[in-house]
Formats: sequence, C-alpha cells, structure tokens
Amino acid sequence: MQQIPIQQHRASRPFHMMIKPVGSACNLDCGYCYYQDKDALLQQPGAKVMSPERLQRFTEQYLAAQPDGTPEVNFGWQGGEPTLAGLDFYRNAVKWQQHYNTRHLSISNAIQTNGSLLDDEWCHFFAEHNFLVGLSIDGPSELHDRQRPVKSGGSSFSQVRRAAQLLQQHQVEFNVLCVVTNVSLVDPIAVYNSIKQLGGRYIQFIPLVVPSPSSISVDELYNFDQDAECSVDAQGYGRFLSTIFDHWLEQDLGRVFVQQFDELIGALLGQPSASCIHAPACGRSLVIENNLSVFSCDHLVYPPYQLNGLEQQSLAELVDGDQQQRFERLKIEQLPPNCNSCRFKPLCNGGCPIHQSGEGTARRNYLCRGYQDFFGHALPYCQAIVRCMQQRLPLQHYRNFLDTSA
Repeated sequence: MQQIPIQQHRASRPFHMMIKPVGSACNLDCGYCYYQDKDALLQQPGAKVMSPERLQRFTEQYLAAQPDGTPEVNFGWQGGEPTLAGLDFYRNAVKWQQHYNTRHLSISNAIQTNGSLLDDEWCHFFAEHNFLVGLSIDGPSELHDRQRPVKSGGSSFSQVRRAAQLLQQHQVEFNVLCVVTNVSLVDPIAVYNSIKQLGGRYIQFIPLVVPSPSSISVDELYNFDQDAECSVDAQGYGRFLSTIFDHWLEQDLGRVFVQQFDELIGALLGQPSASCIHAPACGRSLVIENNLSVFSCDHLVYPPYQLNGLEQQSLAELVDGDQQQRFERLKIEQLPPNCNSCRFKPLCNGGCPIHQSGEGTARRNYLCRGYQDFFGHALPYCQAIVRCMQQRLPLQHYRNFLDTSA
C-alpha cells in the first residue's frame, strides 16, 4: 500500500467522518437498501474488513486533521453491517484513538447496527467505552420483517428485540433509526408504539425516496420512482409525522425524543441543526470506505463524488480541497426557487439536495409538500413549548401559550 507522509495541516473547520469498515457487506436483505450494489459500481468486488494498517492510518489522520477547539471528534461506524468487522476491530479502533489523541480532544463513538450479532460481550464493550448505539427498527414485527428479512428470508425482528433487551441490561444508550416507507404510513402510531415497547426513547425517522430503476449515473439520481411499492408518498410522510407528533405531544412530551420534533424546537431556539438535512449547507460529513476511499456524502457514494483516498492525500487536504468546497456550495446554489418565498425556509432550508428534481423554477424537493404539512401542523405547538422552556415552566404547560384566536 502506497502511503504519503502525514501532513500537520489541519482542516479549517471541524468535520465528521462516517466510516464503512466492511463496505456494503451485510447479513440482512433489506428490500430498500441503496448500498447493496455499491461494490460493483465502485469496482470493489468482495468487500473486506478494513485492514488494521488502514484503521490505524485513518485514526491518526482523522484526529490530526481536526482544528484546535473542535468540541468533539465522533467516529461514526456504519455499513452494511459494521459488527461484521468483529469486536477485535473496535477494540483496536479504541486503542488507536487513545494512542493518537495527543491533544486530548473529546472523542465519541457511534455505531449503527441491525442488532443481529449483539451479545453480552459486545454490549459490555459498548458500555465500557461509552458507544452510542443506533438500532435499526422499522416498526412492529410484521412490518419490520417484511422490510428487513435475513438473507434466508426469515425474521430479523426477534434478533433486534433481543439486542434492545441486551443494550438495556448493560445500560448502553441507544437510539432507533426507523425507515419510513409507504407501508409504514398505514398505521403511524403502531410504528411509534412498537419502538417504544422495545425501549426506544430516541427516534429518528428516515423517509424512503427510491430513485427510478434507470438511475445509475449521478446525473440521473434525481429521478424518483413514485410508483415503487416502498417509496414514501410525500404528503403521506407529512401526515405520518403529524399523527405521531399529536400522540407524542399528549403521551410522551419530555420523555421520548424524536429527532424531527427536537430539531424543529431547536431551530426556534436559534440552535444550529444537528443533522445536515435541514441545515443551510452541507459538506462537513464525509464517508470513508474500507479501502480508504473518501466520498463527499453518504448518500452519494458514486464515482463523481469520490475524492482522492488517504493513500494519495491527507484527510485535511481532502476536506478543504476544491472538490469538497464545490460540493459544500451546491445546497445553497441549487436551492429550489420556491424555497426563498416559503415561510418555512428557516426551518427546512430545502431539505436534502438528493431529494430535489426538476430544472430552473420547477426545481423542487420531492418531500416538500410533506415538510410543509408537518411544519404547518406542529409549528404552533412547538412555539408554545419554546415559550415554556424560555420561562422555565414544565413543558406540559404549553397549552397556556397556544393562540386560540385562530
């Protein structure tokens, strides 16, 4: 493996890396997975575990590239199924983090998993090293197993249920990532309650927008297959969020945390968006594959968005390089024209660019109507909740601040 000397240059601003230690390798067969064909597309057949040497090199560069004053350096482990790398891989990861953290930066680790391989040993390790675990749960067993079967076609729900139990037994903090498909829209409350019943108190809903079957090149990524069985209907997604919001408001306010609701409240408080979806710009969350190839974004692991690898250039140079800087400007430059006159622009910022389609004045985010419906429904209540927070009142007093004149 050809290597370059480590440069002491640091990035101009903090940045985050999502790490794919096993590439697209996975032991489930999720029908909606956008990552299954990446090895062939990127001409990386037979994805393998990131080698110890590459893990060491990446860790050294990731920590060295962060500017002074970086509040936290997060190692985000994803897949595929990242636990296929084996527990020793993560023991080595923590070891190298400690070894190269010469500036005593705050380091955190997060891993997104289907939970199928978790056992007491894994959970003890997560607890010992304060890993935040993201558990993929799509709802009740019949829905979850329909969308997330094992390779043999069997159930994976029992595995994720056991994983949730183990994580709670070991007092490991975990959140739930739930993919929302058209099937999910049938009963939003059943989806929400099933996650709660498994112990999920931190929930992120991911709307599934399926590219059309012809979308192979990046130029065609913005053609969406609205007739795909699982592709979520935009207005249906808005109703899904609004229905759960009403239930959460009455039953779980202050006890369960849903990312979409928290981000709306945070935006009203003047806080920056915790995710790139509704941030004004994107580009500071990159992806590194098991072969040290670096890409601009997790949703755009395609050749046109591939930067040089760490074997050719330092990570700091890649992050601040011209190619990534152009990518960072895309969200602002390609903001749909209608967004500028939309009253929800400060909350939405056009959503994710990969969900945009059309040209010129017709350019629009596929989920726009859903976002508008949800923001329009939830905004008065969230404004009332913010008033409670500002006056240090119990959140349940939000009704006192609702405008009932309308």
